[in-house]
Amino acid sequence: MSTEHSHEHFPEGASCCSGSCGSGSCCCSGDAIGPVPAVLGIALFISALAAGGDSLAGMAAYVGSYLLIGWDVLKAAFLGMMRGRAINENFLMSIASLGAMFLGDYSEAVGVMLFYRVGEYLQERAVGSSRRSVSELMSLRPEDRPCEKSRSRR
Repeated sequence: MSTEHSHEHFPEGASCCSGSCGSGSCCCSGDAIGPVPAVLGIALFISALAAGGDSLAGMAAYVGSYLLIGWDVLKAAFLGMMRGRAINENFLMSIASLGAMFLGDYSEAVGVMLFYRVGEYLQERAVGSSRRSVSELMSLRPEDRPCEKSRSRR
């Protein structure tokens, strides 16, 4: 039985993609959104909602928040296409949000990307928690000892 397989293994605490190595292809967006781009993106999104999408300032705020929140997803979708693995969650989220932008629903485009990234963040936290729990359980198992032959008295 061969132990070779197509995906990489990472040290404890690190992950490929967003914990989805089970598919065998690690071409995801990396980690979930970081706190700085998330806060800046949300602040721009709120200011865009306040300014309205019809004004130039509102459109600029929507585009800025979209790029802050979704840049990693767009990049991963592009890299996936270049590697011949176009149909993945990053590609689908990019098409959905860019389609909304094209149709003029800027708030929907940013909202879709924002909720996707928040979902990725929550998924990473859940996977990390599960891994820690499994590691703790594995440390509780008894040590493997060679079988001791029972001595029989005659």
